[in-house]
Amino acid sequence: MSCVQPLLFYFKGMGWRVDMAAKKDTFGKNINMKTLSILFFAIVFPGLMISQVIINSITYAFPGDTIVRYLDLAPEGVEITDAGGDQNWEWTLSQGVTQVAAFDSNDRMADFPFATVKMTEAAAENYYAINDINWGLQGFVAEDPVGLGINVASFYSPSFSQEYAPVIFEDTIIQVFAVYTGIPLSVIPDTLLEMLPVVPDSLRLKVSSLVFDDIDAWGTLSINGNSIDVLRQRRENRVAIAVEAKVSILPWVDITDLLLDLVDSIPGGIALSDTVVSYRFLAPGFGLPIADLAVNNDTVRSVVFQAAMLSALHDVVFTPSEINIFPNPTTGEINISLPDSEHNVERIIISDLSGRLIKVEQVFSGQDQMQIRLDGVTSGLYFLTLVDNSGKVLGTGKVSLIDN
Repeated sequence: MSCVQPLLFYFKGMGWRVDMAAKKDTFGKNINMKTLSILFFAIVFPGLMISQVIINSITYAFPGDTIVRYLDLAPEGVEITDAGGDQNWEWTLSQGVTQVAAFDSNDRMADFPFATVKMTEAAAENYYAINDINWGLQGFVAEDPVGLGINVASFYSPSFSQEYAPVIFEDTIIQVFAVYTGIPLSVIPDTLLEMLPVVPDSLRLKVSSLVFDDIDAWGTLSINGNSIDVLRQRRENRVAIAVEAKVSILPWVDITDLLLDLVDSIPGGIALSDTVVSYRFLAPGFGLPIADLAVNNDTVRSVVFQAAMLSALHDVVFTPSEINIFPNPTTGEINISLPDSEHNVERIIISDLSGRLIKVEQVFSGQDQMQIRLDGVTSGLYFLTLVDNSGKVLGTGKVSLIDN
């Protein structure tokens, strides 16, 4: 084998894609003008490639591993820069919420037979098939994922390559998949079921996703004075939601329009379509992004970043308390009992299931209760976060908003 052949295989790997026609994950290799140009410059002008960031593989996660991350809900000075290379991002972030992701063996082989590990974080269990070029999300088990007061398993078809390699600047990867969540008939009012032409044997929620990943920038990321070379990935997830029904041996049928003719909204009050954008900073040697920015109209709302970016970790992990919200469910007005704390609550942040910011309420010094009206907000499940003036989360909770 000549010395050029490994390079050819390496840069062909940059053309990784997902074969949507086959409806399965495929590590197809293709070579195009961009990768040919990179190959040419790598051989003829190697000095020009030194600053370019390339991620050729990603880190395995094994049972017993733990990844610590922090959530800053009030990031200051974090902005979305234009696309391009050789950039410098310098941020000062607070360790508002500690998120611990613990990896264990797959204990639900019947549900997720291809998963190699289970990642538990907060109230969710995510099941992955992991190797050195792909973290394929097979499904998850979460507390009330669709806002119906039920805990069920959700399945990806095909699996979602949440993290993958190899990647390089200006790569574009498209993925198409759907997440299926069964809806027990017991949670659907009998009066609604009787209005359907045929009472189904099974119901499920189908969340279809079209994900565009663009590696649009590279450079050096500095968080609290600690730097690392990164690629920036813009991830755009276009979501469409449907309710499907099945009768006997017949195939699944979309009954979303039929339901909307009978009720004001689908179960949970979830919007039928949405687009969620995030910016993810990727670095060689890490399985998950170094930093993950949630944005709304190009405004950064929150940042999740790895504790590995900090020179020293705090020994004490702060656990937010569950806040008391009443009435719950509510038709539009809620009362909140603020937790006792040495920190002063400054803001109450309300967000929806997708993490989109709905409302921010200011809390004044000395208040022990707060009343908030949710006028103009559609019915559904919403999350509340109590934050102090440093961005630390003091309490969390959720509330169901129902129609009058």
